[in-house]
Amino acid sequence: IGDADIGWVDMNRPGWTGEIAAAGERLKWLSTIYAGIDAFDIDLLKGRGTILTNGVGINAIAVAEYAVLGILAAAKRFDEVIRTADRREWPTDAPGKIELFETRALVIGYGTIGRMIGDRLAAFGIEVTGVTRSGRDGTLTPDAWRARIADYDWIALAAPSTDATTAMIGAGELAAMKPGAWLINIARGDMVDQDALIAALHKRRIGGAFLDV
Repeated sequence: IGDADIGWVDMNRPGWTGEIAAAGERLKWLSTIYAGIDAFDIDLLKGRGTILTNGVGINAIAVAEYAVLGILAAAKRFDEVIRTADRREWPTDAPGKIELFETRALVIGYGTIGRMIGDRLAAFGIEVTGVTRSGRDGTLTPDAWRARIADYDWIALAAPSTDATTAMIGAGELAAMKPGAWLINIARGDMVDQDALIAALHKRRIGGAFLDV
């Protein structure tokens, strides 16, 4: 890669990807199939004048559908339904009775994937609010959503991993959530303070968490 002008670098470990890309001192154009670019040293690439293109939206439909699956599973506690069936138990009452209709969702990161999640949730009658850096089209800005987090039944993370999003959901945010609210993270794991989340779950401070990071 040291001799290359164009590189497509997608190793199966982010650390390897970053190291190989950094060795491409002559790269004019660097491409990745993934939407997330946190494996790359962005400042280094900027300094070299390397153009970086990524695969925004390439798996957007699949990820959006999976996020909705998580919310449906949480509302109906389908995890418990499966375990009950595996035990060959046939209860007369449903383990989950939440109706999505007229609940409220906050989608933090209203880009390609976030908007697709919002569109699909709206079809269930959920009131959806997005969070964007600019606050466009009635979305909340990054400095505004925390004050309103208690208004929502579903908190979905779909933002890119940056310094600004690291541990954006911590003890304070979890304490401010509705007691029955669920956290849905289909973005990056470093956006959530893991110890704080585990503590909130053990204390049953929130309804639960659906994580696919």
